[in-house]
Amino acid sequence: MRLDEELFGHLTNVVTAETLIDNAVKFLIENAKRNYGEETDFTKPAPPRRGRPGALEIQGIVGACADAWKELIGKNPGKNNIKFHDLLHAAAETVLGPLDPEPDWEHQIVAARQRQSRWKSAQKSQD
Repeated sequence: MRLDEELFGHLTNVVTAETLIDNAVKFLIENAKRNYGEETDFTKPAPPRRGRPGALEIQGIVGACADAWKELIGKNPGKNNIKFHDLLHAAAETVLGPLDPEPDWEHQIVAARQRQSRWKSAQKSQD
């Protein structure tokens, strides 16, 4: 008898989750139609973004290393700091494997800083 109660408890959880997901999808579609117009077809994939996609994995590693550098050294690393580039290279190869081609570390440092500053400003506006 206890096994049946457990089974029905799990089935109830599944039905509840399906209902919540269904309601969330309806909400997102209604919200998107309100923002983008009724004629928007949500069954088609979104058009590709213009330009080259960012190397988000690299930028994440750069951001984490920059935060650690600032905590340990007391100031942000410069984009031309060779020792910091060596640290980035070692961290990226540890996480992602061999890098081919070598990322432009100066560009990735600037891009990671911009991404972090946008994120921090968005967080402040939500508070």
